[in-house]
Amino acid sequence: MEDATAVHGQSGSDHFVGFGNLRVSIGKDADGWYAQGLEIDHLAVGESIQAAIKNFEVSFKALVRAHLQIHETIEGMLVPAPHDRWVEAFKSGADGPFPATFSHLSVYEEKQAMNLFPKIPYAGISYVMRGGGDENAECAA
Repeated sequence: MEDATAVHGQSGSDHFVGFGNLRVSIGKDADGWYAQGLEIDHLAVGESIQAAIKNFEVSFKALVRAHLQIHETIEGMLVPAPHDRWVEAFKSGADGPFPATFSHLSVYEEKQAMNLFPKIPYAGISYVMRGGGDENAECAA
């Protein structure tokens, strides 16, 4: 797998933000499914794999927006998940989580970054299930 990347550029008041090859651990616990970012410590939950993935995408986009609004940079969100989350993500077993990859690209004009989300589709997202996990589970982003 290629290295994870994070890019932030600015031209005047417009922002360009891109993330590539971020690993996301998908797993299930007693409360439901979860999607845990590894290179960027971000967690979302859902009642299904699809819900956890969708919640991850939506909340990740909100995290980017918040960092741009408050700090005008993404630097503060570039924090990896704790070591134990990495270890857990790569355990094998029928009930263990499985890694997936996530990519995100957004362009924010100043008014969008400050007021509204841009309507940019997540065409670059690819979730790849590996290792344990329910082979009958659906995983369509």
